[in-house]
Amino acid sequence: MNNIVLLPTVPQPLTKVISNGLNLYRRARFKMLPLSTIYSLVLLSNLFIDFGSRTTVMVWYFVVTYLVNLYFCAGLFVQARAVWQNQPEPFRKVLLITIKKYLRCLIAGMAYFVLTYLGLLLLLLPGIFVGVILMLFIPNIMFNDSQPFDAIKRSFNLIKGNWWRSFAVIFVPIIIILLVFVFFVLIINLLHSLIGTSFSSGLQVFYFFILLWLAFVWLMPMFFTLLTCLHHDLSLRNKLLE
Repeated sequence: MNNIVLLPTVPQPLTKVISNGLNLYRRARFKMLPLSTIYSLVLLSNLFIDFGSRTTVMVWYFVVTYLVNLYFCAGLFVQARAVWQNQPEPFRKVLLITIKKYLRCLIAGMAYFVLTYLGLLLLLLPGIFVGVILMLFIPNIMFNDSQPFDAIKRSFNLIKGNWWRSFAVIFVPIIIILLVFVFFVLIINLLHSLIGTSFSSGLQVFYFFILLWLAFVWLMPMFFTLLTCLHHDLSLRNKLLE
């Protein structure tokens, strides 16, 4: 049996938090692939399914996939933390651990969605601010056993004095995924210019979906390893202030 690895006991500099998150990603990505595969497929299906003028169906589909992916988000956090402690869990056990707290994730996730959406309706920047400052509600539930609204409140308290630090941590995978997205767009356009009319628009969409899905499957765990390390660091900082 693997020995449990002790996590940092004092707050780390921002560069060290990011370094820990990236190192954890390298260690955990294969263990997280089953969860990431399902999570990415459900997430990207919102972008590629053609609902036509059926706006109501589209909205309901988005809501359902969002609620489904909350489950796999929680599972990705569980596995990231387990690998960090050198105690990776089998896929089935991660699902069982997650289901026990899913109702809390569901309630908190709906509150998070509403608050972020209202912020985006007012102006873009308030939505981004709310989205970042409340984003640690799932690790609060999974790691600290918080109740739904306590998890939202605790995320606010952890990040309120560390908003830019938190944004900087998630900025890393966002930039990487955007660069990969642009690269795939260039590849698809290049294939279209080389192959010509035989490379139909439908075929372009299909290949683009497959490429983007594979990229998300591989890169999405990085979000969760970085956020796991960030959550631990901010929890240490919060203890020093108590």
